[in-house]
Amino acid sequence: MDPQELIARRIARELRSGMLVNLGIGIPTLVANFVPPEVHVFFQSENGLKIGRATSELQSQFRISYA
Repeated sequence: MDPQELIARRIARELRSGMLVNLGIGIPTLVANFVPPEVHVFFQSENGLKIGRATSELQSQFRISYA
């Protein structure tokens, strides 16, 4: 497991439903992959809001709202 994945898994364990999470570029995308399905959070980054988890490294199914 690489360091970024280790960090993302650890962060995901801290999240609770309703939280707005701002972790910078890169990490929000990774963290979303490890959030349990019953936990609903919003990820904010410099690219906007990310809602949902990636289905693969090459394909993502999420909506981004640009600021």
